[in-house]
Order: sequence, then structure tokens, then C-alpha cells
Amino acid sequence: MTLRVTVLALAAALLLAACGGDDEPEAQAPAPATTEQETVTGTTEGEGSAATLLAAGRNTLESGSSRVFVEAEVGGRAFSGEGTYDYDEHVGEMQLDLGGLGDAAGVGELELVFADNVVYYHLPPGTLPGGKDWIEIDVKALGNSAGVDFAQLAQGNQSDPAQYLRWLWAVGEDVEELGTETVRGVDTTHYRATVDLDRVVEAAEAEVRDATRVWIDLLKQQLELGEVPIDVWVDEDGLVRRIEQEYEVGGTQTQIRMELDDFGIEVDAEAPSADEVIDLGDLGGL
Repeated sequence: MTLRVTVLALAAALLLAACGGDDEPEAQAPAPATTEQETVTGTTEGEGSAATLLAAGRNTLESGSSRVFVEAEVGGRAFSGEGTYDYDEHVGEMQLDLGGLGDAAGVGELELVFADNVVYYHLPPGTLPGGKDWIEIDVKALGNSAGVDFAQLAQGNQSDPAQYLRWLWAVGEDVEELGTETVRGVDTTHYRATVDLDRVVEAAEAEVRDATRVWIDLLKQQLELGEVPIDVWVDEDGLVRRIEQEYEVGGTQTQIRMELDDFGIEVDAEAPSADEVIDLGDLGGL
């Protein structure tokens, strides 16, 4: 497989799934680049509630759409993306910046499209065989796969921003309210909670439950934990403005942050035509 395609699969695994680890030294988590002056009013345990986070997740999904900003760092590899996503139609688009890793392979920025549990990546001309311009990663195929390999990692069920909101349906009752902060110019309340990974599977919609189960089993195997921490920032309208997760796997620090803005924005995204697409699995193993 070419270096460009290898970089693409790595980016898919680390940025969209953010569930893998490696043997590199622990990396310092990136500072919140988009938080304006923070005014933390104090930490009070027990004042937040799981019901607040559940409602915020549902409210955000019911908003119809939003602009999405993603930042991730895993083992010193930093990635970021910006785009829009339609929660009703399950479609979206994003411009992905692979940072230094992508620069080394000549694919510093990529266009991607989400549609029906498939992620499509647009690569530079000449990267793919057969004159193809797009790679597809089909999340639904996970449910029928028995082995665990790098391609599966890349197909993790975090393939669309809505998945992070659904994690809020699986938080435990022990929720901390950490104070108030300004996120992208909006006043929010910062909550910290714990997600029960088994409950993520139980809460998943029937059509994606099998794929969710495979991805969660892989995550549990990597973390050797049944629960993961999550930080959530909710505005005065009960909408999620930021979700952040940070954990360590095999000595490697992993952080992923998603921020939402411009709720109700029009989303212009559609899957590429079949004759432009090649499946990642058809390119062989890494």
C-alpha cells in the first residue's frame, strides 16, 4: 500500500475512532485551542445530573444539523477537521488537516464525506489505482467481521459526529459540575462524567448495534476498562457545545475534542458516484 493510503488509514483510525494506542512515549495533550477566557466558578460534585447530559445529547441531535470542529492527538500525532453534519439525514462533510504526518506523504489536507455509515475520503489524483479518486470505509461491514486489524480500527463506529452525542445516553449517575466556561463565544457549563461502554451498545439504534458492539469490544480491549471519562460543555439552551475525552493506552496519551456551532446550518454533502470509489479493504493490508 502506498504511503499516502497508509497515512489515510492512520488518520481514520486516530482522528475518527481515536481508540488505538501504540508504543510511543506519552504525549502531552493539546491545550484547548478554541476556549476563550474561562471563568471557572468552582467544582461541585453531585450538582450535575445524568439527565442533564442525556437531554443535551437529544436536544443537539434534534437541532437538525451543526458545524463540527474536531481536534485529536494520539501518541504525538495531531489531527484536526472542520465541517458540517446533518443529524436527521446522517450526511456530512469535513476538511481534514493531517498535520506533519500528512505533509510527509504529500496529503496534508483531505476532503471527506459521511453518508449512511460510510466515510468517503477524497485523495490527490494518482494516489489510488484504476483512476479512482475516493476511498470508502464502510462501518456497517464491521458487524460481519471476525478479526481485528488496522482497517477495522479505522472503521470505528465514531465515523460521524452524532455518535459522540449518543455516548451521553450511557453516562453514569455520578456527574460533576465543574463551573462555567466560554466556548466559541457562548457561555456553557462544564460537566464531567463516566461512560459505561456496555451501555453504549445497549443504547445504539438497531441498525448500527452490531457495528457498535464490535467497535466497543475493541475499545475495551485496548483500554482494559469498562468505563471511560468524558467532559461535556452544555449551553443555556441545553445544547452540547463541546465533548472531550482523554485516556491512556499502553503509555500513550489520547485526547479527542469535538466542538459544535451554527446549529440548523444547511449541509451540502452527498456520496461520490460508485465509479469514483474504491473500498479500503480492496487495497490490501497494512
